[in-house]
Amino acid sequence: MSEESIENLPSMLADLDKSNVEILEDHDSQSMTLVVKHDRTNLYGELMHNPQGDSMMALLQKEMVPAGGESAQGVNIGLKTHPFNFPALKLLKDYNEHHSTCIHAKTSATVGLGYLNEAEKERKQNPIPAVQPAPTAEGAAPAQPEAPPSMPIYQPSKADDALDPLCAISWNDVQMDACEDFWETGNGYVEVVRKGKEIKGLHFLPSVDTHIRVESNNHKFHYVIQGEGTTGDRVFAAFGDKEDFIRRAKDSSMIELKTENPDEISEVIHFRRPSSRSKWYGSPDWISAVPMIELCQMLHQFKFDFFNNRGVPEFMLFITGGKLGKKEWTTITDAIKANIGHGNSHKSLAVNIPQKDITIQLFKLAVEGGKEEDFKSLKETIALSVVTAHKTPPLLAGIQIPGKLGATNELSQALIAFQSLVIGQMQRLFQSTLARTLGTKDAGLGLEPEDFTYKTVTDDLDPDKMDKIGRMHQPLPEANAEGRDLDEGMKD
Repeated sequence: MSEESIENLPSMLADLDKSNVEILEDHDSQSMTLVVKHDRTNLYGELMHNPQGDSMMALLQKEMVPAGGESAQGVNIGLKTHPFNFPALKLLKDYNEHHSTCIHAKTSATVGLGYLNEAEKERKQNPIPAVQPAPTAEGAAPAQPEAPPSMPIYQPSKADDALDPLCAISWNDVQMDACEDFWETGNGYVEVVRKGKEIKGLHFLPSVDTHIRVESNNHKFHYVIQGEGTTGDRVFAAFGDKEDFIRRAKDSSMIELKTENPDEISEVIHFRRPSSRSKWYGSPDWISAVPMIELCQMLHQFKFDFFNNRGVPEFMLFITGGKLGKKEWTTITDAIKANIGHGNSHKSLAVNIPQKDITIQLFKLAVEGGKEEDFKSLKETIALSVVTAHKTPPLLAGIQIPGKLGATNELSQALIAFQSLVIGQMQRLFQSTLARTLGTKDAGLGLEPEDFTYKTVTDDLDPDKMDKIGRMHQPLPEANAEGRDLDEGMKD
């Protein structure tokens, strides 16, 4: 159909931006259909709407092959690709609040509480029993038990004193970054810088930039860093393997040293979440939540489109029987535009048209958004699925469950299971990794394996006391004001 044909349409359609109009013609019936294309604001960017049309799970499972990563020397030798698209994995934390909260909660519970200092170790090994008031003579006021010595809010451990000077901010800052990477991608890395044999620096190493290259069939390997700002690939040795790595570099074509100065070659401590998916890399434990995260994105996008007046026109307005004057037409179009945008819906319009043969017909096309109950129910289902994949108590992810499962005493039991089955195992992994690296004599830091004993969630949040508070029939401040001692147990 020609451009002139469009101008013969009713004035409202003719004023449409022709670049946004697609014309579908049926020559047999001599009919014509106009498809109006609306600009769409994508709430989550290109990760959700990728050009290939793949689901998010398919996108994440596409291996990211670095430059030169394809080896011609066999399956067992060469650069090992990541089992998942690590950059995309990390972006998901920005797209779902429950997933983000679970990542941060697990990071805080694993390493964020710090190590036990000497006083805390002593107190944990020899707990102070509750002191009962001593019997007194009849009529005398009961003697009050001595309060146990208060513990300071923060007291550095031996590991903190030894490692903090080696970090730009603190060792806790470095291991928090590495642990967050660990829970996001299944892998956390720390760079160790030496001058001679002395450790002079500890730095966080992003997992998205770090790859493993296998040198030979005897499982010798090193790390390849392909991060932003590096001039080509840089190669680092595994912790404790630096001297042998430099010797191997002289005879191996798989190692490309950028420098001959040994002090410029760093070592890497690798925290790997065990997984049968890959022999070389760890794997995150929450991948099964990805479809629900994607569904939540679609739900948010649907609501976003609705409130942004996109996707489906609210109505079509036909004015027949005559042509409005420019003033009347401007009044109507301005009023219609005033209803577009956030907070502008459901406005009324009154227009006086002096022409007697004018007929106005309005066809309502858009349907109001789904019931809020449906939106809320689906959101709750998605949220519970996400925290289930993370194996995190719902209350730690900000999800309040009504009824008995949401009671305070249930949280205390959930924290015990969370610590034992999820966090405790990974704390053991971090502790054993640090014990055979920074806790060895080769490190020269004067640290022993027991110096990397982490505090647990149940150390800071006493489950027994939480259970008693949950069963009390009065608020805790009121009970404290009455001098009640929770160590004495529940009242009858």
